Amino acid sequence: MRNIPTCLVQLLVALSCRAALFKNLDFQSPDISKIRGSEGLVRYIIPGWSLQYGGIDQDIMAYNGGCLICPTATLYGPDVPRVGDAFSFAMKSGFLLGVGTMAAVSIYQVGEVPESSKSIRFEANMFPSGSYLHVSMDGQELSLIRTSNGDLFRYEADISSWAGKTGELRFTVGPGSDLVGGTLADIEFSSSPVPAIPEPSTWALLATGLAALGWATRN
Repeated sequence: MRNIPTCLVQLLVALSCRAALFKNLDFQSPDISKIRGSEGLVRYIIPGWSLQYGGIDQDIMAYNGGCLICPTATLYGPDVPRVGDAFSFAMKSGFLLGVGTMAAVSIYQVGEVPESSKSIRFEANMFPSGSYLHVSMDGQELSLIRTSNGDLFRYEADISSWAGKTGELRFTVGPGSDLVGGTLADIEFSSSPVPAIPEPSTWALLATGLAALGWATRN
């Protein structure tokens, strides 16, 4: 039998060891044929993702429902009232049964960030505010910038230092002194950088300039 060239073997090994890209970032790929009733296995409802309540891994999550006061992750659909999507994902913190304290809810997965990525973008609508939403890469929290408003707010964060690397992407809501949570949608890696946000001094200078222009106009 012919010997396989060493370089080919090395290439095959490298390809087999390479981590898969992140998947189901829009939450539109549930295996609904395997979901029965108002709950099901996490791997069928949000394939690619893992789920934790209060740092504890969960196998079961809600489908078109959920506990009002408990930590909950749920997928609504199909045909929920959101333009362009068949499903809508939501999660909220809550009281962890048997513990009696507020617990955060996290979803996470491990994958390879595309090599051309400079930012990560997603849409979310968190109650009472987006400050209860935390996004991290390999345990390092990302600095989120809200770049647009709408039914859901658009958030972005710099991801350039992880481009081409494998790591854990995690989204967490809570905990807070009360129930916090909301909808998460359309996560994507982008080759465009995060838009520059003017420094406070820049805003102050702009305001001063506009005030001076207004005074000059009146006089």
